[in-house]
This record gives sequence, C-alpha cells and structure tokens, in this order.
Amino acid sequence: TISVDQSRATAFLEGFVPDTITATALVRDAAGREVTGGSIVWTAPSSGAVTPTGSRTALLAIGWNWGTATFAATVGGVKGTLDITVRRRLEQAFIWTRESGIVAIPLPGGITSATPSAINDRGEVVGTMTTTSGPNTHGFIWSASKGLRDLGTVGGMSGSFNTIPTAINAKGHVTGYRCPTNCRWHAFIWTEQSGMVELGPEGGSLAYGINASDYIAGEYGDPLNIWHSVPFRWSAASGFEALGLTPEYPSARPTAINDAGQIVGYEGVIEDCDGCDFSFVRGILWNPDGERVVITAPDLPTAINNHGEVAGGIYGRVFRWSRASGSTSFPAIGGMRATSVHGINDAGDVVGTMILNQIPREHGFLWAQSGAVTDLGVLPGAIQTVATGINNSGQVVGYFR
Repeated sequence: TISVDQSRATAFLEGFVPDTITATALVRDAAGREVTGGSIVWTAPSSGAVTPTGSRTALLAIGWNWGTATFAATVGGVKGTLDITVRRRLEQAFIWTRESGIVAIPLPGGITSATPSAINDRGEVVGTMTTTSGPNTHGFIWSASKGLRDLGTVGGMSGSFNTIPTAINAKGHVTGYRCPTNCRWHAFIWTEQSGMVELGPEGGSLAYGINASDYIAGEYGDPLNIWHSVPFRWSAASGFEALGLTPEYPSARPTAINDAGQIVGYEGVIEDCDGCDFSFVRGILWNPDGERVVITAPDLPTAINNHGEVAGGIYGRVFRWSRASGSTSFPAIGGMRATSVHGINDAGDVVGTMILNQIPREHGFLWAQSGAVTDLGVLPGAIQTVATGINNSGQVVGYFR
C-alpha cells in the first residue's frame, strides 16, 4: 500500500502565487512493514509539478487553478494519491487615512467578500460583493452612517444576476454594468430615488465613469462588427453619443470622466475577440468640444481629476500626466515597482498597487503630488492590499486578501 502525508494539503495556496508543500510517499508490504527499495514515479496534474520525481519525499507545486488537484505516487504498479485543496483568500474592503491607517469596512452576516471600486467625497463606497446565497456578484454601496446595502437589480427583477459598479459621483449616483448569467453586459445608473435603471443599447454596453452632472462614459459593442468597440458619453437628456474615432484606431475604451466632461481612456485595434483584447493602443483624452488629445505616456490612462490631470498604468509603467507638463513616471525608489493605477484626486495624489522587491505580493500605494510614496501596508493576517480609489479628503479605499 502507499499513503501520502496530507498534513498541509487543505491549507495549501491561499494566495495568488504558486506554492509548494513537502509530501512523502510511505510504501508498506502486506505485513505493514515499510519498503524502501524500488523506484517511485510521481504524477502531477496539468497545473502542478513534482521535484524530484523519483524520490519518496518530494516538493509538490501547484499554480493558479482553484479547487482540488490530485497528485499520485506509484511503486511497482501500486498507486497512492494525495488530494490538495486550493483555497482562495477572499477580498475584504478597507478605508485608509494617514491618521488611522487601514481600517476594515465591517460586513454584515451573509456577505463573503467585498471589493470596492470607488469612493466619493462624502465617503460613500461602491463595489462588488458575494454572498452565501450563491456565486453571482452583487453591487453594493456603503457609508459609515448607513452601512452596506445591496444595489439590487433593474426593476426588482428576480433570478441570477452579476452586477459590477465602477464609479460613484458626488451626489451618490452609481454607474457600472450588469447582466443575467451568460448574457451581454448592459450599463446602468443607480440612484436612491430610482434604483437601478439600465441604459442599453441592444449591442451591450459597459460604463466606467460618472461625473457630478450624471454624464456617464463607457463603451458599447457594434452589433454589425465584433471588432469595433465604440466609446460613448451618455446623459439622460442626450442618450448615447459616440466619441470620435480614427480609421487607424477604430476602437476605444474610456476609463474615467471628470466634472468638466473630459473623458480619458485608450484607443486601438481589437485583435482577439476571445476576450476582445486591444492592441496597438495609445492614451487619448476627449474634450467636451470634440477635441481629441493624444496622451504621450508610457502606459494606458485609467483616471482623471477635475483639473484634467491624468494618471495611468495597467502593465507596470505608472505615470501622472497633464497637457501642460507632460508625463512624470512613478519614482524608482526603495525597491518599489508600481504595477497599476486606479485613482487620482484633485490634489494630484495617485493610488494603485505596487510590488516591493522583498515582498513578492502587491501593496497599495499613495503617490503624492509632491513625489512622496506611501506604502499602505497590510492588516495582520493579510497577504496583499489593492488600492482602488481616493477622494479629495485623502481617504483611500481598496481591498485586502
């Protein structure tokens, strides 16, 4: 018989990086005596590896797949198996200030995870959450006075829905996108008075930003051309207005809008519609008068403040940009390497995520207009923080794992 030590199997890989455990195959004969001779062959699942493969004691490694993976050890045609359960560390929301540091946002019973996406100047936070009732994501809004509330569905419709809020304005109005399971996404606007109202159109739409006048920026699909993603500005008075494109860059994705109506994003060509990835991209700023300004920066814009300052970085080259001053790159100090940007306030302070050389997991950061960088750190027991938004009071919102 063959047995494998399973002492760590169920506590394996709670983060988002490959991990290893040590496993020993114990071979016994019919009388129960340990057998030390004979070659041993380990078999790993597609997402795993074993080193060394011919040793009774080996390192078992598994990568990114969640669930249960089975490793096997075989000696003389007799096989023993080890099931390793990979658990995901769930996201929990936080608010950070210089005075208090990271403080977890309390979640009511039945909420299993909460991932904020934005915060307004009133301290209202929006994002997605999961519940014990099922795997679908729900939109939420949270404030210190009212706690966490579910944004609900369009017209109170029942059934399984996924809702992704992306932005909230100064009035507490929320935008994002939602859909029933396995459907096209549709942009929405949510208010306390009207609840969730779907914007359409038939080709599907995604909304990423909303300003104080309830103008919404996003993209919708062209039902006649799957390689064409049309950027739009929407208002209740005017409906969907397509933003300018060029023949060279026939698709675009807005990422944010400010109170002056300036929209920032990137444009390019959609090459692979299995996920519809952009290529040959460049940053772009759409002004309300129709002017298009190319943003000369090392990466893609993701945020804009009310002074027209832009911040960006999706693939690791983080920057701050203005039309007057051009681009400034994230400082290369103290072994910090910024990976993405998720918000900028009117003071020019930028938040996002970075990796420290000595810590191979992400920490949230605050990059002040002065140039100083603050590591937001992690809560005890957490392995990672991600900063997703900042308001004009300097409150930073995000999540930890």
